[in-house]
Amino acid sequence: MVIYNENIMKILSIILGLLLAYIVKLAVDTRNCIIYKIPNPNKIQRNIYKSNNKCYKLKTEESECKLNI
Repeated sequence: MVIYNENIMKILSIILGLLLAYIVKLAVDTRNCIIYKIPNPNKIQRNIYKSNNKCYKLKTEESECKLNI
């Protein structure tokens, strides 16, 4: 009788775990949230970048962001 109950509890735990994972996935997928991560502007200005045997030093410039709704 104990083995029977242990097997039922294992199966029930797996089902509940999958259900919880599905609910979390739904919550994350339905959010209209986008996080933009940008590099530190000071780090960009300090570094020298090489591309096609040419070296570049980049400068940052602030600009207005227009919302895309």
